[in-house]
Amino acid sequence: MIGKIGLISISLATLLSTSVFAAGGAFTMSDADKKMYEELKENNPAEMEVEYGSEIFEEAVGGEEVLAEFFEVKPDNLAKYIAGFPRYIEKLEMVVGLDQALQAAMHVNGKKPYKLTGKDMIALSSYTKSLANDMMNQVDIKADKHIAAAYKLGEEMWYTKRGIRGFSCSDCHDSLESGKGVAGMILRTQALPMVSDLSANSMGTWPAYRMKNSALTTLQKRFQQCMNNSMQAKIPEGSKEMVALEVYVANMNKNMPIQIPGLKR
Repeated sequence: MIGKIGLISISLATLLSTSVFAAGGAFTMSDADKKMYEELKENNPAEMEVEYGSEIFEEAVGGEEVLAEFFEVKPDNLAKYIAGFPRYIEKLEMVVGLDQALQAAMHVNGKKPYKLTGKDMIALSSYTKSLANDMMNQVDIKADKHIAAAYKLGEEMWYTKRGIRGFSCSDCHDSLESGKGVAGMILRTQALPMVSDLSANSMGTWPAYRMKNSALTTLQKRFQQCMNNSMQAKIPEGSKEMVALEVYVANMNKNMPIQIPGLKR
């Protein structure tokens, strides 16, 4: 069970009655930001970090053939396998994200694993995931009992209200039509994305370059930023709970294209 920190129940009606939210049709980006966004789509700064990831890839994990051997798949199937993360890896006895799997591969390769939160790991995992670019996200929550349990935990986390504001992920990122969330409405000049929609494609477009942070950022780091904004205690990256939340989002985005690096405001 997930710990509830300062739990307060806030209904959607209460959210909608506050001045914090505005109608979804409101303009959400200044002309300067819009111009910058269009320019960055053509020349994403994160491409340099992904390129750096390609430079350290062979030294860190031994290259594609060695990584495929670690994953116990044929080299020709490596990209498809990568498109299925997070997944349960029997030799690790746990459900892991791609970055954690790369840490294990580094260890087997006789290298000191990069820290999950370090720039080298973000670059390495971004490049590795980019090997599956244009493939569809293929997470399989029915593959085994372990990934099924992770999905169940992730679903619990998605709907659990936490923090002094009593928000859940669902409150902001499920659709208004569903009666569960207010996705599409404007909060602090930005439209709240509906995570299950192709326009967000959270699993396929993270790691992404965030204009706000001027840096390549992982999905789990973005989860933490969201937790911080809603005044929740941040869950550690790589934890069972954080990986489970990523599994839940990955399933919502199943069969959406992988496009690394993404670009986010």
